[in-house]
Amino acid sequence: MSSNFDYSIFTKEELDLNSIAKISPWDRYVSGFNLADRVRQVFRIAPATKKHWLLFPEYRFDETDAPVDGTPFRYELLREDEYILKYFDENPIRDGERLCFDITGFMRPHLLFLIRYLAHQKIRSFDCIYSEPQVYEKADATKFSGGEVKEIRQIAGFEGNHTTETENDILVVGCGYDHILIQKIAEDKKRARKIQLFPFPSLKPHMYQESRLRTQYAADAFGANIEETLFAPAHDPFATAAVLANLRNNRWKSPENLYLSPLATKPQVAGFALFYVLECINSPTSIIFPITTEYSKKTSDGVSQIWRYQFEF
Repeated sequence: MSSNFDYSIFTKEELDLNSIAKISPWDRYVSGFNLADRVRQVFRIAPATKKHWLLFPEYRFDETDAPVDGTPFRYELLREDEYILKYFDENPIRDGERLCFDITGFMRPHLLFLIRYLAHQKIRSFDCIYSEPQVYEKADATKFSGGEVKEIRQIAGFEGNHTTETENDILVVGCGYDHILIQKIAEDKKRARKIQLFPFPSLKPHMYQESRLRTQYAADAFGANIEETLFAPAHDPFATAAVLANLRNNRWKSPENLYLSPLATKPQVAGFALFYVLECINSPTSIIFPITTEYSKKTSDGVSQIWRYQFEF
């Protein structure tokens, strides 16, 4: 099986706070709101006719946290499809509208469904922005998610046509800092052959060591079933998609079930979504995720590199 897509044709651009302000204005700029510098500073200077904040209920914002710039969108249902569909129902996409989504503060399930929705709606091109942190507040002890993992389920729009034969199931885990989520997903697919995908090169040199340390806390859940360790750049969704495509082409044989769980950086999550949309629909492949109801409002300080990605379908 060979990939039908050359992911190197997708373009990315490295920016900073000065250069992003000089970009030709988008018609709409949509950002997931949280209290990090890298979310709020970029929102303030990004040029756009309209700017929308998405206030995800998992951040548990109260009125004192609410942004005073831009147009806020609130919706209290947690499911990614209901939230994103509600947003676009109230804010439909106009023909030819130039869209940009700052994915830095997005919930991962919502980011996955957003890309699936835009592809399904035949939005031919849109931009995504991702801003790297200078540091995580507590290094390898930084807490990202909180509360209990309520369920592990397929993400809406990424449900696979799985077979009942599970002997050769493969689970690919994008490994980041959140070792509790990594542990839960590995335990859920206890018998599956497991492949770890690490973000390397990492956003900062020390972050690779920190993520490896955190993943080691979940070692018992992986057991002896780790078949392979793979790497893709933490900042590059297109390279991530290419690594997944190469894995699928070389290791996966239909009708084996393939489960993907992107738990690392948001660009890598976007890469999982792109790969799935282009190559996995109507196959025994799904994206699964451990659903928890609370995430930290602020986990990082400062703004480092800013990346602009152009997605095309």
